[in-house]
Amino acid sequence: MTARFMLDEHLPPVIAEQLAARSIDAVAVSSRPDLRTLPDPEILQAAAAEKRILVTRNIGDFVQLDTEWAAAGRGHSGILCIANRRFPENRGLIGALTAALTEWSESGPDIAGTHWFL
Repeated sequence: MTARFMLDEHLPPVIAEQLAARSIDAVAVSSRPDLRTLPDPEILQAAAAEKRILVTRNIGDFVQLDTEWAAAGRGHSGILCIANRRFPENRGLIGALTAALTEWSESGPDIAGTHWFL
C-alpha cells in the first residue's frame, strides 16, 4: 500500500515537503489556498475526494466526524490522529513525524473509513 497524505492545518507544511522529497504523496492544508480556513467537515471531504489519509492533531473534532460519517454510510481514506504525547510540539517534531509517516506509507494498515492513532 502506498499511502497518500493530507496534513491538517495544525501540522507544519515542511513535513509534507519532506515526505514529497522521499517520493511520498503528501500535501499540507496550509499550503493549499483552496483548503486554508475551511471547516473540518470540508477538509475531510477534500481528503476523501483526493483519496488521501487525513493526518491531524485535532483528534476530538475528527474522531467525531468519523463517527458521524460512519453513521451516515459515508466513506473516506482514513484519519490518522497524531498523539501529542508521542509527538510533542518541540524541535524534534518535524523529523519524528516525517519518519513515522514515511514508515506508515510503506507498511501502515488500511484505515479507510476509520481513524487510527499514531
